[in-house]
Parts: sequence; C-alpha cells; structure tokens
Amino acid sequence: PSSPVRPRGSDEGFVSKLNTLHGAGKGEEGHPKYVASRLRKDQFTVKHYAGDVTYTATSWLERNNDALPEDLNQVAKTSNFELLAALFADNKSTTGSGPTGSAATAAPAAPGGRKKKGGLAADTVSTKFKAQLAQLMDEIERTSVQYVRCVKPNTKKSNHTYYAKMVAEQLRCAGVIEAIRVSRAGYPNKLQHG
Repeated sequence: PSSPVRPRGSDEGFVSKLNTLHGAGKGEEGHPKYVASRLRKDQFTVKHYAGDVTYTATSWLERNNDALPEDLNQVAKTSNFELLAALFADNKSTTGSGPTGSAATAAPAAPGGRKKKGGLAADTVSTKFKAQLAQLMDEIERTSVQYVRCVKPNTKKSNHTYYAKMVAEQLRCAGVIEAIRVSRAGYPNKLQHG
C-alpha cells in the first residue's frame, strides 16, 4: 500500500487498507494467510509456516519511512562523483528524458519530482528507485537492444592461441552456456520488449 508516503496516512488507516485488500469481506474470502484483528484496529495476523504472528501497527508508518535525511540528500546532490550527483539531482531534465504529463507540469515539485507537505509528500529512496527503473524501462522500450559479447581467447593477446578452458569460463559467466542448454531443451530464450 502507498500509505507510508502519504502525509496524512495513519497506522490504523494502513491496517484498514490491509483489511480491505487481504481480509475477508462480505460474502468474499480473504487471503488465506491474512487474519484481521477483531479486537484492535491497529493489529493484524499473518499465518507463517512456523505459526501465526500478530503484528501491531503502532508507529508502523514512521518505522518504515525510507526518506533520505536532507543533509545526506544535499551531500549526494553536490558530490564530485557525477553519477551520484545525477541520481540525486532535481528532476528538472534538460534532455527531455525527465517526467512528462500533467503531474510534471501541475505544480512545483520537490527534489526528485515528488510533492511535499500541504498536498506534497517527501521523496523517498524507494520512490526515486521506482521512478528511475520506470525511466530505464521506457528507454529500453524505445530501443532495439542488441548485445555483443566479446570473448578473449587467451591472455597473450595473440590471434593464434586459444585456451579452451578460459573461453568456456567466459561463456559460462556471460550466461551463454545456460542459454544454449535452455535452447536445446526447447524453450524460447528471446523475449520481445513491449
């Protein structure tokens, strides 16, 4: 559930959402491993393989908030290491690969593109990761991906020497041997993006 990043989320609201998603409703069966508490609004039980475990959601949202402290965020933004600075830079993209759509133009955004308190929520490590992963997947969808695997036949950089053991190890590490095994077993090994 998305409660941990909501500014007005509460522990009881989080449990209520779990009950709605996984608990038994009117005429419906819930998740077989989830039991809603009948006595307390801030508790739920999960049936683990080793036995039932009852969780109390007191301070649950606070404990599971993964927001990066602002001082660390600033240090990362001003880092001399370009990759780190780019990962934590404000999402005001000049290359056109940043966020698009009405959400990106509706209101001034906080660092990382998320809205802050008063209608705006703090940026978290997981939301940054999720946004970057979505951006990467969009980029992959727009490209025709082809991979070239380079295999070194020897350590002497000689075109007349071939070390079979060295080549086999490189192919094994690159996953080529496994792909051949799967292909021989009759399974397709190429999946189209999109």
